[in-house]
This record gives sequence, structure tokens and C-alpha cells, in this order.
Amino acid sequence: MYKNRISYNIITIVLVCVLFLILGVNTFCFSQHLEHNLLTSLTPHDSITIKSDIDFYLFPGDGSVENPYLIENYNITTSDSNGIYISSTSAYFIIRNCYIKSEVNGIYIYNVFEGTTWITNNTCNSNRIGILLEYSPFSKIYNNYCKYNSVGIKITYSDNCLIYSNNCFNNTWGIYISNSLDSMISLNTCSNNSKKGIYIYYSSNLNLTSNICSKNKAGIEVINSNFLKISGNFCNLNDQNGILLYVTDYCNISYNILKYNTEYGVNLDYFSDFCEIHHNAFVGYCPIDSSLANDDGNNNTWYDEITNEGNYWSDWSGFGDYYIDGFAKAVDIYPMNIDEMPTTVTTVTIEDYITVTAIASKINYFFVINLLSFLFIVLFSAYFKRRK
Repeated sequence: MYKNRISYNIITIVLVCVLFLILGVNTFCFSQHLEHNLLTSLTPHDSITIKSDIDFYLFPGDGSVENPYLIENYNITTSDSNGIYISSTSAYFIIRNCYIKSEVNGIYIYNVFEGTTWITNNTCNSNRIGILLEYSPFSKIYNNYCKYNSVGIKITYSDNCLIYSNNCFNNTWGIYISNSLDSMISLNTCSNNSKKGIYIYYSSNLNLTSNICSKNKAGIEVINSNFLKISGNFCNLNDQNGILLYVTDYCNISYNILKYNTEYGVNLDYFSDFCEIHHNAFVGYCPIDSSLANDDGNNNTWYDEITNEGNYWSDWSGFGDYYIDGFAKAVDIYPMNIDEMPTTVTTVTIEDYITVTAIASKINYFFVINLLSFLFIVLFSAYFKRRK
């Protein structure tokens, strides 16, 4: 009887290991399968360099806002510094549906006329910078995949840009914004980046809304930037902070979900003053006499002064104030129960929705193999146990 039990346990362990091996191999194969299908559907092309409007002559369109030049459906895999380089133009253009892998920059846009640039539905893989935008205001970057780069998307000295619905994962930095004003960063997924999900440096009046920043070293990090609205983001399972502000004033941090970050959900570091933090959901574990947030700044308010509502804290006792770590000795005097939080915070999260819809839309033979493997192991284990 004892020997049978040992045999059963050994076989169970072996079968579980086999299951995980099958799942891992098939997940990798599925990723390679998708990339192979993408590449075979595109036309191979050398690197593209455009330094004036005349250089667009090879591409369809006339450069007007109604009929922009189109650079699309190319596989640009090159040892050149840039996959696509465009500078000093005033014509309208769109870069879309391209796969780009180069030595330095996948797509590099430099000093083009304001509002003339659309970059959409591209995959920028294994570059130093996936998409780089410099001195090119009012540009639109959306629905791109940037992976295995040092920086997924970098915007510098470019005001009033719209960066939305991009996927930046397995980079060092996901999205990097510097010296740029009045831009919108929304609905991006920045996950599994080794340093920052979204990094903001010397850039003010930005709107960061409804982004997913999970499983990075840090979720959203802001340095020397003022007047930001950081709202509706999902920052969880980051190795450091969900949201960090350093030398950053007059920000609104509200309606974010901050779950199981190793350090703090929100950390206001030195010289981060006059910020409002309210209607956020802080979830996690913290040591005794510690909290889920930190405030080393001055004159920050941890509740909405109009509604007299603060934040949800999963470790709050349910009575009294919630005391926040840090030299400021800040207090949320209106902590909230979960049933008092807005429905935008308590309903299914953006990440849950994306995960479910992605699985539903990508069921394929790899998924079937994994499912059959799992069922086989379960049934075999049950049969063996019954015989025992």
C-alpha cells in the first residue's frame, strides 16, 4: 500500500512536469506561429530613408491630409541603423502594418511638420528603440507592438502627441516620454519590462489614463514633471512601486487599481508636493505598522476635498483614519469600503477583459493540444488512483 502511494505520487509529479513542458513549448510555438504568419504576409523591403517630401514619390498618396503617403505591409529586417527614417518633411504620411527589425531604431521620425504623422499597427521587434519620435508635435502612435527593444516607444521634444492602444512588453522601458508637453498616453499595455512600464521625464500637462502597467520593475514612474493626470490605470505585481513621483508637483492620481506591488501602490518621493490622491484601490500585504502608500512630500491630499471621499485600502481596519508611511505623516481621513468605490474601480479590470477576449479570439490548434494534454493527464491520474 505504501509503495503504491509512493508510485502514485511520483507519477503525478512527472505528469504535472510533462503538462507544464507541453504548455510552455506550445505557447512558444504559438508565438512563433503568429510571427511567421505576419512575416509571410508582408513584402520584404530594404530600409527606408526619407529626408524631404520629394523622397515620398515611390509610395502611394499625394501627401495631403485626405490622401497621405502610405508606407505599409513591409517586412523590413535590416542591419542598417534605422528601419524607417523620416525627417524634415511637411507632407502627411502613414506607416502601418509593417514588421521592423534594425540595429538601432525601428521607426525614427525627426523634425517633421506638426500633425503629419500616423504610426499604426506595426511590430517593432529587437531594436534599440522600437519607435522614436523627436521634434515632431501632434503625432499619433497607436495599435503598435513593440517587444524585445531597449525602449518600446520613445517620445522626446514632441508636444501634443497621442499615444494609445500600444503593446510594449519584454523591453527595458515600455514607453518613455521626455521633454514633451500636453500629450495623451492612454489604453497602452506595458508589461514585463525589466525597468519601467511608463517613464515620464521633464514632461508636464500629460494625461495618463487607462493604461496597464504590470509585472515591470516599476509601473509608472514620473521625474521632474508637473500637472499630470494619472487616472484609471491598472498597476499590479510590479517589483517596486505601482506609481512613483519624484520632484513632481500638482498631480491628480485617481481611480487607479494598485495591486500587489512589492513596495508601494503610490510613492510620493522627495519634493513631490500639492498632489491629490483619491478614489484609488490599494490592494496588497504590508508589514505591521506600515501602509500601502508612502508620502515624503508636502501638502499632498489623500482624499477628494469636494466629495470627502478617500481611497480603498485592503488593510484598513474599517474604523478611523488610514495612516500613510513617510516623512509627511499623511493621513487619509476618509478611507472607503470597497462597496463605496466607483463602479469603474470595482468592476472587471481592463487586464481581465483583455485576457479573456484575447483567449476567446485566438483559440487555435495549439490551445486544443494543450487542452487535450491536460485532460489526458487528469483522466490517467484518476484511472491510476482507482486501480490503486
